Amino acid sequence: MRMTVDNMPTGETGALGSPSIDELRWTQPVFPGDRLRMKNSIINKKESRSRPDIGTVFMYNEIFNQNGEMMMSFMPIVMCKKKQSADILLSD
Repeated sequence: MRMTVDNMPTGETGALGSPSIDELRWTQPVFPGDRLRMKNSIINKKESRSRPDIGTVFMYNEIFNQNGEMMMSFMPIVMCKKKQSADILLSD
């Protein structure tokens, strides 16, 4: 979970929280001393209908050990601030 939080968007398009995690799979046990890395992919996004300044990002995360073996996978759903377009910034 620490790797997931550390890799959330920050700044102008920062993460606002996660309402859920889907399809959590532990495919192998993690042992003390394992070195883990995460591959994070954005698979979809959706604009909020009620709040035009935020959207939801759907991700697929894979965690691998030092041997390249997948240890777990999960699909976090993350609410993020939307990036403002250049047109909006120039009109201010």
